[in-house]
Amino acid sequence: MRSLLRGMAFDFTEDSTGDSTAFAVHVEQHLVTILNQTKGLSLSTCFEGSFDPMKGNQWNREHFSTRAYLDDKGRGCVGSDVSFGGGSTNQMIQEFVRLFCTDVAVFDRFLASSPAGPDKPSASSPIAAMAWSQIGPYAKPMPPRPAATGSVPGLLKIASKVSLKYDPDQWKPEAPHVEGRFAFSHASGGGHALVLSESASVPLGSVEDVALANAQSVDPHARVVARNRSWVKGVAFVFLKIEATVGTTPMVYWGYYYVDEGCTVQVVTYTEKSQLPEYERSFMDFLNGLTVSR
Repeated sequence: MRSLLRGMAFDFTEDSTGDSTAFAVHVEQHLVTILNQTKGLSLSTCFEGSFDPMKGNQWNREHFSTRAYLDDKGRGCVGSDVSFGGGSTNQMIQEFVRLFCTDVAVFDRFLASSPAGPDKPSASSPIAAMAWSQIGPYAKPMPPRPAATGSVPGLLKIASKVSLKYDPDQWKPEAPHVEGRFAFSHASGGGHALVLSESASVPLGSVEDVALANAQSVDPHARVVARNRSWVKGVAFVFLKIEATVGTTPMVYWGYYYVDEGCTVQVVTYTEKSQLPEYERSFMDFLNGLTVSR
């Protein structure tokens, strides 16, 4: 464990008792405790200030890899456990620590957000960058990403190995594009799509938490209504359906999320909730155009 933490560029202290060792590491301004036991790990961190138990209940309803709780000092904490009784690898342990550190960043944002209440109009979008969750020494170093070239109507080159095929008669690119961000409008006017590509690798297990945090920064009541993880030709995709109210308009967002060593890609379609039946097939056709070459 010492070697793994050093390899992740952590500064740490340790305290051993019996067959367990507690490592204390700093993640931004937070102190994370890693309890290393014979057959597993327990990670936890606590946050100073008041903590609304209702927010803790909300977190536990919406998130599955961590749990929120009050400690004996009344502080809000987040924790996670994993058992390695069936064996483990260094990569598995490092990925578990990375995933927890990402959730610490998400939980911090969650606690700082306004409590659940009446929706307020906002010009922000529930679809936003994910790289904010990958900060500090635990973020994986990313090599320069090869530039994507060769986009033509009906084919968007997102990265060197990632592309999106779409029907150019149905979907029209919106100008101007900026690096890593591509917007589309459906020919009928009521459907939209956004493609975001970033040179940061979010842990696959944290994609849902980060996407939901982005949505809840606009609408505290935003929620994931459907989720699925699928493998296509050895490539893992996360599929999420999120509902959120933007301003006073109920919206639905259907997205595919792809994570690789050098990038995170979001392909998200969206429309007003009342118009979803009209666009369901077009949305799935657009999302299924996401292609990754190995």
